[in-house]
Amino acid sequence: MTGERTLDLDGKVDLVHADNLSTGEPLPRIAPTRATVGLTVQQGAWTGRAEVQRSARQSRVPSDDVATPAWTMLNLSASYRLAHARHDVLVFAKLNNVGNTLAYNASSVNTVRPLSPLPGRALMLGVRATF
Repeated sequence: MTGERTLDLDGKVDLVHADNLSTGEPLPRIAPTRATVGLTVQQGAWTGRAEVQRSARQSRVPSDDVATPAWTMLNLSASYRLAHARHDVLVFAKLNNVGNTLAYNASSVNTVRPLSPLPGRALMLGVRATF
């Protein structure tokens, strides 16, 4: 392998706190605290990434809703870039939810939530070309 190796660490956190001012109860379908940490390694034409997503338990719910369990997911990806003067081709593989974690979206309607979990383990292979 040729080229300089770079390591990039990134992260994000989001937090929403919302209350019904009339009743004093939490608003329904509010996302819990979520955090993502990712590490990207690049050397030459190769890029690899590992990312951990964590969603806390959403227990701040109104009286007619139920708490949504916490979950943690690992996502991995790798790509190879073929660059040429007239075109650019990227070959990639992504493996999302490596552990096949069962997770639910707290912002979905309570009656539908158990029927619509977040996607399980998924492998995506592809080629993207720019001319």
